[in-house]
Amino acid sequence: MAKKITLSILERLQLPTLLLRSGRMIEMEIVQQVREHIRFTPQEIEQYELRDLASGGVAWNNLKAKEREFLFEDSVIRVIQKGIELADQNEQITQHNLALAKRIQEIKVAKKDV
Repeated sequence: MAKKITLSILERLQLPTLLLRSGRMIEMEIVQQVREHIRFTPQEIEQYELRDLASGGVAWNNLKAKEREFLFEDSVIRVIQKGIELADQNEQITQHNLALAKRIQEIKVAKKDV
C-alpha cells in the first residue's frame, strides 16, 4: 500500500543521507529509485532558485519554497527505515536529520521482507 509523505526542500536534500549505502541488490535498486523520485527537476531548480554554496551546502529562495507530496510503497518505506536504523546504530543521526528520521520511523507499514 502506498503512503503519502510530504517533504520540504530541506528534507529532500536530507533524505539521501539516511538511505542505505550498501545492501542487497533489490535494496540498492529501491534506494536508487528513491533518489530519482525525490530529485529536483530542472524546473524546480529554477523555480526555487536552488544554488550550490561554496561551503558545500545548498541554498534556495524560502519565499518560493514549496513542500511536495510523494507516494512511497510500503516496501520502499521499509528500505528507508532500514537505512535510518543503520544510521542510528552507527551514530550517524544528526540534529539536522533527526526530525525527518523520526517522522519516517513512525510510519506504520506491513512487516515483510524486501
